[in-house]
Amino acid sequence: MRDADDSEMPCVGLGTVRHCRAQAQCHPAIRGREGISRKDLYMEAIVVFVTAANSDEGELIAHRLLDAGLVACASVVRDVSSHFIWRGTRTQADECLLVMKTLRSRFADLCREVRDAHSYEVPEIIALPILEGDEAYLSWLKEAVDAS
Repeated sequence: MRDADDSEMPCVGLGTVRHCRAQAQCHPAIRGREGISRKDLYMEAIVVFVTAANSDEGELIAHRLLDAGLVACASVVRDVSSHFIWRGTRTQADECLLVMKTLRSRFADLCREVRDAHSYEVPEIIALPILEGDEAYLSWLKEAVDAS
């Protein structure tokens, strides 16, 4: 489904969306697709948050997901103080937080890899859509994950 008037919107490559539909020379996501809109290009981009018991575990998970081609980028934020209810008791834990960028189509595989590598019985694995972003960055994100 196309946006109402996206024909002159810039695409992620050489020209406008109209140019991409006509030339199919820009972003790989455009090639062979009719009626592509800017919204369609990026509606699949997500940010995934995962907490880990410590930075060593966070780094291990980040490397594993990068090596598997499941994320384009993983940032490990150290020294996060998490407060939560676990089995009916208010709990505090010093953790690290992974902030990862990927595509919605890779989320199920990412979850399996995280659960396999994680020390927690129930790891936090949540995703949020990327509603807006720099076109060059989002194009790189898509290409990095699609290339894997």
